[in-house]
Amino acid sequence: MSGNVVLPEDLRQLYELCGGALLFEDAPFPRRVCGPGDFVPASPRLLTPEVAQQVAEEDPADLTNNCYVIVDGGEGLSTEPHVVMDLSPERAGRCYAAAWDTYGVVGEMPVLATTVVELLQVLLADGGNEALPAAVSDGDAYEF
Repeated sequence: MSGNVVLPEDLRQLYELCGGALLFEDAPFPRRVCGPGDFVPASPRLLTPEVAQQVAEEDPADLTNNCYVIVDGGEGLSTEPHVVMDLSPERAGRCYAAAWDTYGVVGEMPVLATTVVELLQVLLADGGNEALPAAVSDGDAYEF
């Protein structure tokens, strides 16, 4: 995690309590809530480092430039869905569903939660039974 990243207060509190969590290890879709060492920029993981750099240079205002992996869908470049957290000041704490083929696509990144507490509630309610838990709203990352 970069030194200049400002974490939402509830995420900071989670990291003070625990270093992440593995939920529903034996379920069809286990969830790994990333700890501080695994809370990494989402774009290099989902787009490749080269494409992430290109987006950052060509469109520095794109919201993907401020997203970090909060729920890991698999190691390295993975086709499994991830949950990313937006850390831009105006959207800090919003969590979006993301996969390699939907990340950064307008209309394809549903808002799953708006806080860490809400995200944990959504994950617990789903129980690891769906590839992605149900979104809390009909909103998309790019609508806010």
